Amino acid sequence: MCSGGTRPANGSQRADGLPCGPDLFEAGAMGFSSRPSSRGEVTERLKVHDWKSCVRETVPRVRIPPSPLSFMSERFSWRRMFHLASRKWREPPDRPFKFGAVLQSGADVRHRHENVWLRQPTRGPDRLVIGPSGDHVRLMKQLMEAMEAPFVLLYVLAVPRTSEHAAGRYESPWMHERGEVSQLLDEFREYFENDGRHQVWIIGDGNKSQLVYDQHDLIYAYGPLNDFATALRTAGFREGEPRVPVPHSHHYNHEYDGEESRLIETREWKWFPLKEQDER
Repeated sequence: MCSGGTRPANGSQRADGLPCGPDLFEAGAMGFSSRPSSRGEVTERLKVHDWKSCVRETVPRVRIPPSPLSFMSERFSWRRMFHLASRKWREPPDRPFKFGAVLQSGADVRHRHENVWLRQPTRGPDRLVIGPSGDHVRLMKQLMEAMEAPFVLLYVLAVPRTSEHAAGRYESPWMHERGEVSQLLDEFREYFENDGRHQVWIIGDGNKSQLVYDQHDLIYAYGPLNDFATALRTAGFREGEPRVPVPHSHHYNHEYDGEESRLIETREWKWFPLKEQDER
């Protein structure tokens, strides 16, 4: 793991303690269309995060962009937390992990959700917020069975650890076979599940359905919610509220720098800059 540090940022958090997550059909940058834009860019739902409750693990001599995908929420400002600051080198106890809980002792341990899901209202259509204890990629593939082709994979690189790659949104070509998406997810499963520098979005059926796998090990699902819920029950999930620990940490692990390069350099992508909201 690289040296730790913090970056103050305006963030937003729901009154129930969850990150606000992506909203649907909001005006402007939160818009959602039925097809790709004229520039080939998939219109997106913002992923909003309370960065004031995070310990950010950063890397020396690499430009770290400002906190991604955040905006100010005055309604819940009383819930904002101060950053914890750390300048020490810390190694993970067993293997690199993506998302941690910072205990009162200062120990930073891997946080696992409890295989729960919750239907959540937004400013647009409802969504499911899902907290898997592990095997996020396998669950994404199971949920994809309820989605229709064609698919786009959107790789949102918020915190690059190498100087060769810019922060931004990397959009794949439209894929007409579910197996194409599954193959890419399987190939980079360990990287996606154990590093916090990114988000992985899967858009299906001309933007009618979407899965967002975020830095908190949460999956947000939009579209055929009843079918998603059936798949979750079949997989042994129960209805309940995923809990994001406060404070918590995001880990950008040097062990996966090669995978960052391999993913970006061996695939065909359309690159788009992070949105204005990403840089607040």
